[in-house]
Formats: sequence, C-alpha cells, structure tokens
Amino acid sequence: MATRPYKDHSDNYIQKSRERLYGRTNRIKIPAQYSNGLDSLIANIAGDVENHNGDVESLRKIDTLDDSTPWLKQLNSLKFDYSQLYDFHSSQQNEEKAIHRIERKSQFIALIFRFLTTIMIGLAVMFVYWAAGKLEIVMPLMRIGM
Repeated sequence: MATRPYKDHSDNYIQKSRERLYGRTNRIKIPAQYSNGLDSLIANIAGDVENHNGDVESLRKIDTLDDSTPWLKQLNSLKFDYSQLYDFHSSQQNEEKAIHRIERKSQFIALIFRFLTTIMIGLAVMFVYWAAGKLEIVMPLMRIGM
C-alpha cells in the first residue's frame, strides 16, 4: 500500500495477516515447486499412457482415491496445494477489503470532523462579532459607524 494516513486503524488486521503468512505450519509452495510437480505429473501420465498402449479410457477407469499409481499421488498433492493457495489468497483478499473499509471509514470520519470544526470556528467568530456589535465594541472588519 502507498501512504496510509489512518494506518493505526488497520494495523491489527495487517499484523494478523502477517502472522497467518509467516506462522503457517505447512508452507505454500513457490512457483518452481509447482512447475516441477506439474512436469513430473505430465511425464508420469505420459508413461502410463504408453504402458496402456495409448488407451486413455483405461486411465479414466482408475479410481482417483487409489494412490497406487504415482501420478495419482502427485495429482492429489497438486490439488491439495492449489486449494491451500486459493484459500490463502482468498483470505488475503478479504483482509485487504477489510483494511480498505476500515481506512475509508476513518477517512470519512476525519472529513466530517474537519467540516464540523470549520463550521464551529466560523460560528464562533460570527458569535464574537455579534456580541461585539451588541456591546458596541469596534472590531476589525466591522462596518458599524460610531
């Protein structure tokens, strides 16, 4: 994020997201690990297709819960890793949205405060000039002739 003038309102959310990122028991894989896993998966599937003489239908009949073939293990591992990454990304987006809402609300409150402060100062000055006019005290910027 760029400059955040109301960051004190959202620092606790940022701290929670950092704890979630760095305090994970199972780390999210980096792109090179995904790439290696996909390459290995494709090579194993190609090997199984060659073993079945190019019959893809026989591969479809393999039970997806059966981990006897190495590429099914890799496929299930990649699915799990992807679901972890997707969940983490979704939670990070939700955190960002919450931080944005908090800061937007703080900015709106600050705007209202500035507006009301300006109105109150103007009213105070007008009251002082009104009171000076009633007491016939000459004030600067007053056009009352004595």
